[in-house]
Amino acid sequence: MKLAVGVVLLAGLALVTPASAADLGATPESDAFSWTGGYIGINTGYSWGHSASAYDNAELAAFAPLDSDPAGWLGGLTAGINQEVGGGLVVGIEGNVDYGDVTSTIPDIAATLPPTPLYGQTITSRTDWSGTLRGRVGFAAGKLLPYLTAGLSVANVTVSATDGPLSESAILTGWTAGGGVEFALDEHWSANAEYLYTSFGSHTWFASDPWASTSTSTSSTVMGGINYRF
Repeated sequence: MKLAVGVVLLAGLALVTPASAADLGATPESDAFSWTGGYIGINTGYSWGHSASAYDNAELAAFAPLDSDPAGWLGGLTAGINQEVGGGLVVGIEGNVDYGDVTSTIPDIAATLPPTPLYGQTITSRTDWSGTLRGRVGFAAGKLLPYLTAGLSVANVTVSATDGPLSESAILTGWTAGGGVEFALDEHWSANAEYLYTSFGSHTWFASDPWASTSTSTSSTVMGGINYRF
């Protein structure tokens, strides 16, 4: 009788032990977090910058400065994809489109010139939407992902003056670079914060008019976002 009981117990251990060992061996692997995959999300932030501008006419430029410092809030959509390539290294591509009101208004000093001087006129520059397409390189530490990013940037800018009135819009292109950190809240949701510096090339406004001007713009943007990973 004792022998029979012993055989049954050994048989039971033989069945249970491998399964338990397999479960124990799988637990760390199943708990391991992976950044590989695509994601979509929303973002919001604040942008401020400087536009170094001057009239193309040297005499007008000496009399009427045009530099401005646009600033304002923005927000929009984010989408991207990551791939872990080993050793904690994560590479990816990310794009975003944002809408907002990044604006600067300065006095229109040129309007005060004779023969018909006008006072109290203003010039306004406004960016109502912008976007980027960037590469990302980061190093994963579990659910924390610090990263660097760089790529292309576009922005729709409108320059207008109450003198006239005058208005002209253009899509400016340039480059952007910065860095950030992303934290996985769970398997699907993550939150991030980042800083981007953006520079646009020179652009001439109202090129065929006597008040033609050329500007070169740069900006800094801090943003935060929530992403859904799939």
